[in-house]
Amino acid sequence: MRVSFDFDGTLTENIVQEYAKELVTKGIDVFIVTGRYNELLRVMNGSKTNEDLFALADEIGIEHKHIVFTNRADKSYTIGGSGLIWHLDDDLNALNDINRYSDVKGVWIGDSDWKERCNELLTEAGL
Repeated sequence: MRVSFDFDGTLTENIVQEYAKELVTKGIDVFIVTGRYNELLRVMNGSKTNEDLFALADEIGIEHKHIVFTNRADKSYTIGGSGLIWHLDDDLNALNDINRYSDVKGVWIGDSDWKERCNELLTEAGL
């Protein structure tokens, strides 16, 4: 089973970090899908480093090979067909795009029941 989290504004929240750790402990493949630039394009575009992202991924237990940089492209194009069950994000525009143009269920962190929704989708998928 695979799930993904946005980084900035989502996985940077303590409650979301704790949930991601729970999922890793359960053996679920946890991914980070971020609009940030990858290391090459980051340097070319003068963006800040991704050290904070890699450090938090290590703390949670997310493998670096499970970090996906979309380089500002729509996440729906990146995660569609990836086998992800859901993607948790704080950006409603990104989530609308994901729900409209991919087979991944987008979940908004702004909903009070986001965690319950994520767990429900995991149960539906067979966890």
